Amino acid sequence: MRLASRVTLGLLLCVIPSVLCAETLSVRPSLELSERYDSNVLNAPHHQEKSDFVTRLTPKLSAALFTLGTKVSLAGGFDAEYFSDHNELNRSGMTKNVDLSSAEPLRVTSQLSLRPTARYIESRDAVRRNALTQSVVPGLAPAETQVTARTGTRDYSGSLNGTYAATANFDLGLGIAAARKSYFDGGPSLIGSNNYSSDGSASYKLSPNLSTGVYGSANYDEFDNKVDTRVFSTGLSGRYRFTESSTLEVRAGMTFIRSDDLPSRLRKPSGRIEYSEKIRDFTASLRGSIDYATGSFGSETKREDITLRLSDRFAADWSWDTSGAWQTNRSLAVPIREDLMSVQWSAGLHYQVAEYARLNLTGELFRQWNNGAIGTDLYRESALLGFDIASNFPVF
Repeated sequence: MRLASRVTLGLLLCVIPSVLCAETLSVRPSLELSERYDSNVLNAPHHQEKSDFVTRLTPKLSAALFTLGTKVSLAGGFDAEYFSDHNELNRSGMTKNVDLSSAEPLRVTSQLSLRPTARYIESRDAVRRNALTQSVVPGLAPAETQVTARTGTRDYSGSLNGTYAATANFDLGLGIAAARKSYFDGGPSLIGSNNYSSDGSASYKLSPNLSTGVYGSANYDEFDNKVDTRVFSTGLSGRYRFTESSTLEVRAGMTFIRSDDLPSRLRKPSGRIEYSEKIRDFTASLRGSIDYATGSFGSETKREDITLRLSDRFAADWSWDTSGAWQTNRSLAVPIREDLMSVQWSAGLHYQVAEYARLNLTGELFRQWNNGAIGTDLYRESALLGFDIASNFPVF
C-alpha cells in the first residue's frame, strides 16, 4: 500500500491543479461485444493446446480533460468472458484496467511542463495482460511478457516526469516512477516485485532540429523473495527532428548493477532508440531498448525489447492498425539462469458503421520460447470479430 499511496499522491499533486484550470471535460461510455476463437485458452505448453470459442463483453468509461495545453485521459473497464467448452473459466472480471495519460506534457508555466502517467491492470489471462502493457510507462522498463499456465496478476505503475526550460537552448529533466507486480489465484510460484526509479537529464539544443545531452538514473528493486537490487545508469542522449511530425530519440550508456544474489557488481551496456512519425491519419512508432529490470524469476533481468506500431485511416469509414513486439528476458542470478524469448503480433481492420458504432476484425499471435525451469514453449493464436458502440457526452 505504501507504493500505491506514493504514486497516487504524486499524481494528484499534478492532476488537481489541471482540473482547476480545465477548459473542457467530456466523458465517453462504450461497450464492446465480440466473439473470439482462441487456440490455447489454458496457456498450455506447445502441442498440448486446447482451443475454444470465447464471448467477451467489455464495458468502458473514459474521461477527457482539456487543460494546460493538452488532453488528459482517464479510462477504465473490465472484460467479462464466457467460454463455449471450458465453462470453469467463465468470469465477469477476467481483466480489469485503469489508465491515466496525457497526449502531451502539461504546460504548468512557460518554462515548466509535467507529464503524469498511471496504470492498474488485474488479469487472469497473461496474453490479454500483455496486450494492455505494450505501451511503456515513462521512466520504467517495458513490462515483462512472461506467459505461464493461467494465474492472476496485478500490475500497478505510475510516473511523473518534468522538463524545465532553463534557457532557450538548455533543458533540465527530472522524473520519478514506481511499479508493483504481484501474482495470485493459483498457477506457478512466480515472484512479485517492487521497483522505485528516478531519472535526471540535461539537454542542449545545438540547432533547431538537433539536441544532445547527458542522463542518469537510479533504481531500487525489491523482490518478494527478499532479494534487493540497486541499479545505476548514465550515458549520452540525443534527439533529432526530421520534420514537424517525425522524431528520432536515442540514449546510450552503461548500467551498474549490485544485487544480493550476485557475487560482484556488474557493468553492462544499456540504452534505447525510438522513432515516431505522424502524417495526417497515418502514425508509426518503432522502439528498441536494453534494460535491467525486475523479472518474475525473482532476480534482476536483462530485458531486450523491440516494438513496432502502425495505424492509418485509408477511407472515410475504414481504418487499420498493427503492432508487433519481440522481447528476451535473461536472469542475471547465479548459478541458475533463466532465458525466455517471446514474439507477439496483432492486426485489426475497422469499419465505422455509424457515428456511434464500429465493426472490428482482429487477429493475434503469441509465441514463447523457454530455456529454463519457469516458463514453457507456448503458442497461441486468436481471431476476433467484435462490435462496439460509444458516444461522447460533454460535461462542460
